[in-house]
Amino acid sequence: MKIALITNEYPTPEAPHVGTFARLNAQAIATRHEVTVIHLRPEAVAGEETRYLDGAVTVRAYPNALRDAEDFEKAAVVIGLLAPGFDIIHTMTQRVLIPFGLNDRAGQKLGAAWVHSTAGKLETPGDWPEGVWPIEELLELPDGLTAPAEVLLKAPRKVRFLGFTGVVPFVVPAPACAQGADFPGFADVFGAFTPRPCVEGELRLVSVGSVTSKRQPEVAIRTVKTLRAMGVAASLTWVGEGAAKIRSQEKARELGVLDHIHFVSSESAGGAQAAIDAADIFIGPSKEAEVFYLPLAQALFSGRPAVLGPGAAHLEYLEPSVTRVVCETNSKFWAQACVDLQAATLEMSPVEVAARVAKKVAVSGSDARVEDGGGLDASGVGSGESEEICAFSPAGVGRAFDAVYRETLSASGWEE
Repeated sequence: MKIALITNEYPTPEAPHVGTFARLNAQAIATRHEVTVIHLRPEAVAGEETRYLDGAVTVRAYPNALRDAEDFEKAAVVIGLLAPGFDIIHTMTQRVLIPFGLNDRAGQKLGAAWVHSTAGKLETPGDWPEGVWPIEELLELPDGLTAPAEVLLKAPRKVRFLGFTGVVPFVVPAPACAQGADFPGFADVFGAFTPRPCVEGELRLVSVGSVTSKRQPEVAIRTVKTLRAMGVAASLTWVGEGAAKIRSQEKARELGVLDHIHFVSSESAGGAQAAIDAADIFIGPSKEAEVFYLPLAQALFSGRPAVLGPGAAHLEYLEPSVTRVVCETNSKFWAQACVDLQAATLEMSPVEVAARVAKKVAVSGSDARVEDGGGLDASGVGSGESEEICAFSPAGVGRAFDAVYRETLSASGWEE
């Protein structure tokens, strides 16, 4: 099928880290279909449409910042003109919903089936423009709607009486999830398995994500304090920014462990993957339910065991042999869980840790385009002996979107 993926975020030389969600999904879908990315790009060269290839994906960049009524109308015209040339119009960011929700255009039939995918909450932001339907009402319109977790679809399901609504996971940028990856720079995206430090008497912890009260960074800091009191030379690197960062640094100073606690940005850490590779264990003390918890998935599929709070306990990809869930906030329980998990997994290679988790989310690959007919073996790459693939790989996500498209076309009355 011909798929037009519409987004205002896609990696460019000027902003190489913006739009990773859209790019990985585009490349995943391209394992099965012909994909054209329609990038509404504020810094489009010379104010004209530009075209280039990104692996198997064609990118068409249009100058449009989506900032005012004129931009919104121009985007709506472009989408309307392009739609008849595709089987599916697939929107992938919240901002590109605006042209579909203009008061004088909302509800108009496109020349192709429409699927929308979200990476986060499906609710109207505070800066939503006037004269545009709110997100909650707009989500009644697409022929298909997807999110990375069922919890995000709970509210939309109540108003979506027609069309298809379902879960499609993230592509996880980790070594065990590289099946189907064949695009420029994919080796840098998915990385390679790196041995854990496993230095006797030391324990290097890592966490990735926003530094907020929801994620309880103070629990992780107290855990380092308790571990060091137990004679373990523990340290913590937390990759991310957030409202609780300064308060957390003050707590580390108060507890006398500031020299062993490092809050860093993704750029200064060399990327989240570099910080994960340098650690023994991932620590995630979240107290509120995580939606998908991509950093945790990245750590596990990179071969790092994890000690987690109750907010992650429900995640389907947790494997008990390489994870521990601690519901108490007292750091002695966290410290003991870290020590016990390190001991229990000491003889496991990163490949084995990741393979155990991968089995939790393996899907049939018999109808997927995977090189050599592959499945996931202990190395996280294709093997000719299995028909299973990792659901979080480009091959797995491409398979999932293929099913979404077919279900959407059937449920909405569109024909391929």
